[in-house]
Amino acid sequence: MACGTPLDAPGAEPASTPSSPAEPVVSVAATAPAAAPPVKSGGGCLKIVAILLCIFAVLVIAVIGGLYYLGHRVAQNLEGQTDKAEKGSLAQKVKDLRSAAQTAKGLAGTLAPERTVNAEPCPAVQPSHSQGYRKTAASASIPFKPGLALISIWTNPEKNAHDLESMDRIGKIDDNSVEVQLSTMASGHPEFPSSGSRTLCVNDLLNGRQYETAWGDESGKLGGIPATIPGATMFSMSQAVFQDLKAGRPAGFEYYEAHEIAWSTNQYGISHDFTTQLQRVEPDDVPVSVIVNGEPKDLPTIHVRGATKDGDTMEANILDDAANPLTLHFASIKSKTYITYVKINWPEQKIEKELAQGCAALYGVYFDFDSARLRPESAPQLKEIAGALQHHPEWKIRIEGHTDNIGGDAYNLTLSQERAAAVGSALASGYGIRRDRLSSEGFGAGRPKATNDTVEGRALNRRVELCRQ
Repeated sequence: MACGTPLDAPGAEPASTPSSPAEPVVSVAATAPAAAPPVKSGGGCLKIVAILLCIFAVLVIAVIGGLYYLGHRVAQNLEGQTDKAEKGSLAQKVKDLRSAAQTAKGLAGTLAPERTVNAEPCPAVQPSHSQGYRKTAASASIPFKPGLALISIWTNPEKNAHDLESMDRIGKIDDNSVEVQLSTMASGHPEFPSSGSRTLCVNDLLNGRQYETAWGDESGKLGGIPATIPGATMFSMSQAVFQDLKAGRPAGFEYYEAHEIAWSTNQYGISHDFTTQLQRVEPDDVPVSVIVNGEPKDLPTIHVRGATKDGDTMEANILDDAANPLTLHFASIKSKTYITYVKINWPEQKIEKELAQGCAALYGVYFDFDSARLRPESAPQLKEIAGALQHHPEWKIRIEGHTDNIGGDAYNLTLSQERAAAVGSALASGYGIRRDRLSSEGFGAGRPKATNDTVEGRALNRRVELCRQ
């Protein structure tokens, strides 16, 4: 039969009889292929899960990438801030350096040396010549010897200010050099240097023709001034210059400012250099009033003047004493340098003699500016007072303080009392004088010795006196 003809169709042959009843009869229906099982719904869920996993993986990758990117940006930002901070710091440093450089440039412009000079010690002087000069100078009318103090005064009359005293004091002298201690009576005062020093060369006091009035500050506020400036004097003309002027000859003279050079240890610079020929103005001496050991005196001076090619004018009054030709007044108009010594003191050992007669004025006792603090330069006179009291144990003294009239009556009275008391305390604590031998009293400006209208008069009125009781 043709394939696919049903077994029970007409004309179909009967099915063969099984040979054995044990053989099962197999139905055609039983051998037909089984129908495909229906698709279960679990397969769709797997696809969804797979898709979700993919999306999750993508999100995780995106998050990780985002975090990485964010971290990268944060790192870049931190680096940028650090770099910016470093750059800012560097910029500030550069700015500071530029500012310092501009300051240095300005200072260099102000102090730019016109020439440089080798820094050298004082040249040697033949001992016989040096000793002869020193012996003669020590016997001058104003003796050039250790302890000699030259005091100049600066004041500002527009502000009715107190007079500010500056002192040049001679220290040790040897064959070749002279030590000079310089101080402004303003310890602790912010506007003024306190102390400094210079070393003058004996050779220059004999032969020098240069002049430098400045001195370096030991506190560092001014500084820059060489301690030794061979060739230059500072408060005295040399023997050579004086002899020219005394003979009526023009005297070669050079005024300048000397400054240490930061980049050099063996040179210093010369600035504001003025060279001139000093000539005598009047044929006769001109008197200059100076307080000498507490007594006002008119000292004879040679008045000289000289013009420079730079348009400056030099002027000076030189003590007419070949043994010690001190420059009592010096002026450089263009550089605005004016120095006038109004007081000159030196150890004279006359207090005992004066106390024997009643009272003694002390002009070798020094106080800080506007203060009752005794200065170290007072030691020689305090020692002399103590010696006189030790020689006369029966003496009792009253220490009197006096001032000028600047500052008001009440203020000056208190200051004078404190200064008198300070002298008494120094004698008792430093020199063993019993306190029952000492009393003190202040009079302010009530007992002047001279007018208070001049610098010299006020200098004379500022004093301490001792009187036997």
